Amino acid sequence: MPTANLTLFRDFLLRELQKRNMSIREFATWLGINNSTINKYLDTKENRLPSLETLAIIAQKTGTPLDVLFGMIYPDIDDDLVRFDAEIMSIAQQIVELPPEKREQVEAFIIGTLLQTQKQK
Repeated sequence: MPTANLTLFRDFLLRELQKRNMSIREFATWLGINNSTINKYLDTKENRLPSLETLAIIAQKTGTPLDVLFGMIYPDIDDDLVRFDAEIMSIAQQIVELPPEKREQVEAFIIGTLLQTQKQK
């Protein structure tokens, strides 16, 4: 199972805060997520993984490809497995719009499939 590494993601968030000259609260409001969520991503003791929904929001708002964000968190996963094109981004948007319990099921399926595919290589 690939190991998550949040260091690059934390650094990315800090650069985005600095680039936009925003506080954590302002950045979270701009993204449309709770500022405590951003604080947890930045806390080195917390090690909270962002959901696919949150990554999709961050990708859209910052103009950063979703596969780049995913690659920051899971650098050991083969790049070919996480390339996202326009069709996949459309599907991601549909997933974001699902009720939370359905969205969690879809996210678990996607992550499980990626990990299983990675093991087979």
